Amino acid sequence: MGRLWVNGALRVGNWTTHSTTINTSAAFFLDGGRRVPVRVDYFDNTGVALVRLDWRRVGAGGFAVVPQASFATADLPQAQGTGLNAQYFDLATQPAANASRVDAGVNFRWGTVAPVEGVPSGPFAARWTGMVQAIEAGVHQLRVTADSGFRLWVGGVLRIDRADNRATATASVAVSLAAGQQLPIRLEYYGLANRSLIRLDWRRPGAGMFSNIPPSQLSFS
Repeated sequence: MGRLWVNGALRVGNWTTHSTTINTSAAFFLDGGRRVPVRVDYFDNTGVALVRLDWRRVGAGGFAVVPQASFATADLPQAQGTGLNAQYFDLATQPAANASRVDAGVNFRWGTVAPVEGVPSGPFAARWTGMVQAIEAGVHQLRVTADSGFRLWVGGVLRIDRADNRATATASVAVSLAAGQQLPIRLEYYGLANRSLIRLDWRRPGAGMFSNIPPSQLSFS
């Protein structure tokens, strides 16, 4: 017998005597980094005593046991990020930034369009700085995809240096983070005229694929 509540809602309610059975809840949405209360009730009257809680995360091909690092008896501080500090430079007028703003993430395909008012479509430079916050503990991968030069600092250390890149390329780096840990990052991009593409993704522990980092996990001071 088993019952499962998520955030106060009953998602699985098989409270009858039965042999080994897999009960799957309907899909539901969770915000990145948000912790919700869960409750599992189990009763055994056969002597077999088998219970297991799995999940299938976004983009995953199958179910897996929910890792211990994703559970907590007390809430970690909730991620309150809104994005990264972004600075855009007309390369003809460096070193002063021509425009600054907050970008919810780095996922741009400007092409021949100027990235921001006051900066040409190319050549230009962009710099994003701030913190990335882990949701769960484990090895995370940060991946940059760009069609011009790019560099990525993680924890103050230059980890990816493709400043001479002139074609669409991808590079990644692995970092081990504790649940809720914040890590400073800095990403620089050099956009050429008539083609501008830049994206920063991550692959969280156990995830089957990369995805854009949600704004809640990015912050700056």
